[in-house]
Amino acid sequence: MTFFPNFLKFLLYHKNFYYLLKTYLHCRSGQRVHMAAPLLEDLGIGEVIPLDEGFVELVTEGFEA
Repeated sequence: MTFFPNFLKFLLYHKNFYYLLKTYLHCRSGQRVHMAAPLLEDLGIGEVIPLDEGFVELVTEGFEA
């Protein structure tokens, strides 16, 4: 299995690889995500995308719970 050693090399080379990731946030109502997004960005998490729809609305639109 070559994926795992290559992934470890990647992590060692890019110690702060979180800046490369997109992080989608959601909560039950869709309001708390807008408070959490700047906090995660301040912690160095990459592109943080808060979803305006709440969890309940996402499930009613067909997303799996």
